[in-house]
Amino acid sequence: MSWELILKRGNRASRAALENVDKIMSDGKHRTIKVILEELWDLIDNSNITGRYSIPTTAELKCYLGRNKKYSSDSLDPLTGNRANNLYREREYWRE
Repeated sequence: MSWELILKRGNRASRAALENVDKIMSDGKHRTIKVILEELWDLIDNSNITGRYSIPTTAELKCYLGRNKKYSSDSLDPLTGNRANNLYREREYWRE
């Protein structure tokens, strides 16, 4: 495979994984990538969803949430919840 094809391939999650992300994010709460992945694992443990393609990787999830117009994000301080310009900040995503 040539390097051009590798670059074109990109980070794409499966349709089932993205549907699960949309299901979790439908309530509009602010969540970090880590929390979203934990809730995806809980969703799979509590239901009969199987398959390794049911959970996206961290890179696929960041790419999907960053490019999708349904979702907004901001870097927030995890202790205060305010916008953060310091070292201790996490990017949170939410659905509008």
